[in-house]
Amino acid sequence: MAKEKAYNKDKFKTCASTSEVRAPATPQDLIDSGIPVRTQTGGLANTPPIQPTVQRNISFGEKVNYFGDAAIVMGPQRNTNEISGEGKSGFSSDTIDIVVGFNAGGENCNGQIVNVNAITDGARVYVSKSVKVDTMFGIAREPKPKAEKARSAVVMKADTARIIGRTGIKLVTGHAQGATGAGSKGEKTSKRGNYEQSPKIDLIAGNNIGSYDLPFPEQMKPFINAVGRLMPWYETKYEYLQPTIMGENMRIALTELADVIDSAISAQMTINLAMTVVMETLGKGLSAIPGGQPLGIPISLLAQLLDKYGPKSQNSIKNQLTTWEDNFLNNNATRYICSKNVRIT
Repeated sequence: MAKEKAYNKDKFKTCASTSEVRAPATPQDLIDSGIPVRTQTGGLANTPPIQPTVQRNISFGEKVNYFGDAAIVMGPQRNTNEISGEGKSGFSSDTIDIVVGFNAGGENCNGQIVNVNAITDGARVYVSKSVKVDTMFGIAREPKPKAEKARSAVVMKADTARIIGRTGIKLVTGHAQGATGAGSKGEKTSKRGNYEQSPKIDLIAGNNIGSYDLPFPEQMKPFINAVGRLMPWYETKYEYLQPTIMGENMRIALTELADVIDSAISAQMTINLAMTVVMETLGKGLSAIPGGQPLGIPISLLAQLLDKYGPKSQNSIKNQLTTWEDNFLNNNATRYICSKNVRIT
């Protein structure tokens, strides 16, 4: 990728004719023409740079403060032009829109007037009293979602975004704790509505929360139902957005599962040892006793060990596994390993 120039005359194409370029003179152009200039100008040493003029289409209800290609716009909420968003119907939707780089990601020209564009504007911090924020910013929603309701929102969008906390960062949803000022009925939304105690947190990489079917050999597709009966846990659909794992619950689950596996291994080792002892004793007995009377002792011992570590032990292990599943894989369990409130792709 070629290095971008600080001053590119091609960016100064006029909006009337994209083939015409009307670039202002640079300090070097003036010097070459013999015109004296200030030492620091034209973007050097943090002086105002030479750049195309692109500004916001301001409605009658908005106020704007410009600085070059940046602005703070205050007024009713709009998604694009004056007859969009919550402000089109006259409802209260006061909004502060801090924007840098009008139409920076689109096709712009010198002298261009642009509407609000949450997709092509360079970077913004958006604070609104009432906005359908997922709709405006094109954020993935559940398949067949309910109509989005307008509510207050704060949005930060740019090519890259960072949140830095020297002593920590908390992502918190739900009601305030130990705080006063909400009245006798407790904290409400900005629309005076109620909301759940633990609203979800979704971490979505790639802005995709759909699903797809896991690959299955074409020849085997007729047997999918049979596979489902033989392996009830097998699911053919993969969800991009999934619950996160609860670390402490997972640690306890793996510890208990390790105990069950250890019990199964111990039982099998005991059976193997018993079979070894019996076979060795049978071998010695057959070699030393023509009548084979001592064979009754090892056979009796084998029967006792198989009774103790065979079906009874296996049933016990099976019961332990059933209890383990109920404790950790049931979404109603206290120790369920998946979070009910945080999802991730």
